[in-house]
Amino acid sequence: MPPAAAATDRERSARRTETAIGIALVLAVAAPLVAFTATQERPTERGHIVVTARFENLGGLVAGSAVRIGGIDVGRVLSVKLDTDNLIADVALAIDSELALPEDSVASVGSGGVFGDSFIDLLPGKSAVTLPPRGRLAKTVRVYSLEETVARVVMGSVQN
Repeated sequence: MPPAAAATDRERSARRTETAIGIALVLAVAAPLVAFTATQERPTERGHIVVTARFENLGGLVAGSAVRIGGIDVGRVLSVKLDTDNLIADVALAIDSELALPEDSVASVGSGGVFGDSFIDLLPGKSAVTLPPRGRLAKTVRVYSLEETVARVVMGSVQN
């Protein structure tokens, strides 16, 4: 075999080896990511209903935050968007479909302390009518920031 042909064969062999190593690296990186994604809970899938609530102030609430009743997790916040027409936060919640949440239930934003994560706290109402999927919680409680609370206390004590 002439030297030029041997060099060409070596180049082809080297390219095949590099291609095989590249494919192996891609698979080594992609496989764990696919496995991780496949095992994550998807709140919008079977077992959850989506309802919405509107808030004047979210106090640090973000998508992925917990939704709780009596301190027990019953869902997750799916999204937080600003309603640009009314300048109010529109929050989508994925709630366990086994819950028959009364339509007069109240939603508020809670916090796990000064450095704790914010969450939605649901206080079930007394109505016999339950909130349907894609329904809206009509009653929400405004959250006051620490600064607003301090200002209200100071202003209240100054006026007295």
